[in-house]
Amino acid sequence: MNLRRVINHATVADLVLLCTLLVITAAATVFVSVVMPRGSEVTIEIDNKVVYRLSLDTDREFSIGAMTVEIKGARVRVKHADCPNKLCVKQGWIDRGAIICLPNRVVISVHDHMHRQQGVDATTG
Repeated sequence: MNLRRVINHATVADLVLLCTLLVITAAATVFVSVVMPRGSEVTIEIDNKVVYRLSLDTDREFSIGAMTVEIKGARVRVKHADCPNKLCVKQGWIDRGAIICLPNRVVISVHDHMHRQQGVDATTG
């Protein structure tokens, strides 16, 4: 469908809704950037056990079972995985947040060195 045709048939309520959603999206993007600053360390867990805790300052590539993880340019990604959907690979490079591969039971999280998770969190019972 032609974009002009859609805009010409849009009501005022449609345009208000679209503008509201765009403002919310922009505000959420800024909010996430402020609340989740870029990390300096990557933690890799398999079956809820920390197996690696590495700095993002050193470029490297290594294997975790059937997965290949790459750290480069202060970012991390899953370069290759044998899981069916390869969602962890499709997520691409991250410098904050986490990559989770459920079939391989791997969690790769990027965080600030000072905010390392310790103790009980929302996932522990």
